[in-house]
Amino acid sequence: VKDRALTVATDTGNRVLECVVRAIFGQTLVLRGRLEEAREECLRALEMYDFQAHELHRRMFGQDVAVFTLGGMGMLMTLLGYLDQGLQSGRDALEKAIGLKSPFNVCFAKGFLAGTWHYRGDRERTSEVANSLLGDAELYGIADWPPIARILNGWAQRETEEPEREIDNIRSIGNRYAGPYWSFTVAQTERALGKFEIGRASCRERV
Repeated sequence: VKDRALTVATDTGNRVLECVVRAIFGQTLVLRGRLEEAREECLRALEMYDFQAHELHRRMFGQDVAVFTLGGMGMLMTLLGYLDQGLQSGRDALEKAIGLKSPFNVCFAKGFLAGTWHYRGDRERTSEVANSLLGDAELYGIADWPPIARILNGWAQRETEEPEREIDNIRSIGNRYAGPYWSFTVAQTERALGKFEIGRASCRERV
């Protein structure tokens, strides 16, 4: 699919489309564990990004590709061990989103920044950003983010009951990817609390 989309973008000279395809494919590679390839695709997307050229895409779809890519790279670079670069990328995404005056993009950037702090193992900062995300998402009625904010805050506070409920809510709307991913986040908390068998059972149940 990625190759077909890139062919269309190349044949039509549509650099906006190519930028979007590379950004999305970069995140897909992260999910497949192909982190170095993901990094290369994200960097290509950022190199191709042109603020003015992407104005129509932002108006039509709401999402800014630079915010999407920088936010994702915050977590990706952290996974690769580049902690400072990862944190800077996440902060750059939030700064760009704030500059756009777009609540949707601000929530997106805060979600990825909270995830970056989570990957760094910093409970205080994760909680701080997750609570800020929750406040913005509820204020502006952006339904995607409150469950994720509560799950991350649950990890930060070493609490499992509310995150478990949110995972069930996510699965109830058909999101089969998120269930296993966030179940592992809850399992991290259960491990920290010494509940090893409960954590293992929770992950197996939702895979």
